[in-house]
Amino acid sequence: MIYNVAPDYQILTANYWEKQMTYKNKKYDKDLRNILHYKQHPQMIPFVGRDWDKMGKMLVVGESHYLNDDEKRENRNTWKNWYNITKKELTNDQSVWTSTACMINADIKGNFFPNGHRIWKNVRDAIVETGFNPNGENPSEALYSIAFMNFFQRPALESGESITYDENDIRTANSTLNGVVNAIGANYIFFVSSTAWDNFDKELFKDKIIGHSCHPTSHWWNRESEQYTKAKSREKITGKESFKYFIKKNINI
Repeated sequence: MIYNVAPDYQILTANYWEKQMTYKNKKYDKDLRNILHYKQHPQMIPFVGRDWDKMGKMLVVGESHYLNDDEKRENRNTWKNWYNITKKELTNDQSVWTSTACMINADIKGNFFPNGHRIWKNVRDAIVETGFNPNGENPSEALYSIAFMNFFQRPALESGESITYDENDIRTANSTLNGVVNAIGANYIFFVSSTAWDNFDKELFKDKIIGHSCHPTSHWWNRESEQYTKAKSREKITGKESFKYFIKKNINI
C-alpha cells in the first residue's frame, strides 16, 4: 500500500509512515496531549525539536494543514465535522496529512522535502543562513532547533489553498496556541503566515517576544514588504529577511 502524501512521496510504504507516526518529544508529549484539541486529534501535536533549547525556545507558527485532493467527497464531510470527530474516524491519508511532528521528523531524517513540504525547507534554509546549525553535516537538522505548529487546527479543504475559516476556527486556534505555548514554555513566537497573524489574539503572551512574516512558500518570502517584523532602519524587508532578522536580534546564536 502507498500513501499519497505528496507527489514525491508516492514511493513511501505504509510501513515507513507507521514508523514515523511514533515520533514524540518525551519531555513535552504528556502535557501537549492534555490540550483539549489534541485529545481528539493527537496526530496534530506540534513538532518540538530535540535541540530547541539551544535557540532560546522559539515556536514557529504556520497557517494550516490541508487534505488530500484525491478524497474530495470524503474530505468535505470530514472537514465539516472536524471538531466533532477523533483521529480514529479519519482515513489513513487524512491522519498522515495532518500529522505535524511526524511529517517534519520524516523530512529531517530523510533530508528530503517534497513539493508540499517546502514551508519547512524554506524555514530550514533561513535558519542555516543566520549561521545557526549545530548539526552542520545535515542542514535539515537545523529544524531540530525550533518548535513548529499550525495556527488553525482544522485543515484547509483544498491543497495549496488558504484555509476558509470561521469564528469557531479562530477561537480553537487561539485556545490551542495558548495551551501549546504554556505546555512547552516558548519564549519566542514567530508567525510565518499573515492569515494566522491577523487572527492571532494580540492580548495573549504579553511576556513573549513575537514577530511575523508571510508564508515561506509565498512569493513575498523573497519580495520586500512594509508589513513584516523589521529593524526600524528598514522601510521594507522580505519575509525571509524578517524571519532571519528576528532570530539574529533576539536569540544568542
